[in-house]
Amino acid sequence: MKRKLLAVSLFIFLILQCSNAMAFLHVEGRYWFTNLSGVTNVSNGAAAGTGLSLVNGLGLPEQKDFWEARISLELGNHQIRYGYLPMQWSGSRSIAGTINFNGQAFTGKIDSTLNANYHRLGYKYDFINILGSDAGVIAEIKYFDSTIGLSGPGIPESRREISGFFPTVGASGHLGLPYGMNFGGELTAGGLSYDKYTADGELALNFNAIPNVTMSGGYRALIVYMGRPNVKEHLNLTGPFVLMRAGF
Repeated sequence: MKRKLLAVSLFIFLILQCSNAMAFLHVEGRYWFTNLSGVTNVSNGAAAGTGLSLVNGLGLPEQKDFWEARISLELGNHQIRYGYLPMQWSGSRSIAGTINFNGQAFTGKIDSTLNANYHRLGYKYDFINILGSDAGVIAEIKYFDSTIGLSGPGIPESRREISGFFPTVGASGHLGLPYGMNFGGELTAGGLSYDKYTADGELALNFNAIPNVTMSGGYRALIVYMGRPNVKEHLNLTGPFVLMRAGF
C-alpha cells in the first residue's frame, strides 16, 4: 500500500511539474464590448410574423458588455478547447401601427427580452509553432440557443426559443514580435445549410507579461443566422475585447 501511495504521489508530482513547465491547462477570462444588430421574425403558423430589427424595431440596447470564459487542454501542438458566452438584453419601445409576433398582435409600447447562450467545443492543431509564431487549423462544434420574448400593456409575455448546432472549421495564426508580444487571430465558420450558419473571427495583440500569463486586446465579430419554419433570427455582434489567460 505504501509503495502504491508513493507511486501515485510521484506520478501526481511529475504531472504538476510538467503542467507548470508546459502550461497544460489554460484558463481564459474575456470582457467583450459588443455592438448588436440583426433581425427576427416569429410566426405561429396561422399568422405571419412581422420582420423586426432587434435594435430599432424592438428597442434592445445596441451596446452592451459581456463576460466570456474559456478553458483549453494543451499538449504540444494539440489543443482541446471549450468556451461559454451567456448574453442577455432587454428594452422597450413605442411602435406606430401593429406588429405580429408569435401569433399575437402588439401595438403601442412593447417590452422585449433576448437571452442567448453560445457554446463552442473544438480541436486546434498548430502545424507551425516556433519563436512565438504559430499557424494552425481548427474544427469546432458550436451550439447557440436563444429565447426572445415580447409583452405589452395588458398582454402577457409571448416567448419563442430557437437553437441549433453548427459544425465549423477554420484557421488561426500569430506573428511573434519583440518584448514577448505577438499579433494575430483566428476565424471559424460553417453551418448545416444556407439557413443555419455562423462565423466567428477576431484579431488581437497579445502580451506575455509573465511566464504562462497572457494579456490581450483586440476586435471580434460574431454572426449567427438560424432559420426554421415560423422562426428566423439573424444576430451580428461586433466590438473590441480584452482578456487575461493563465496556464497551469
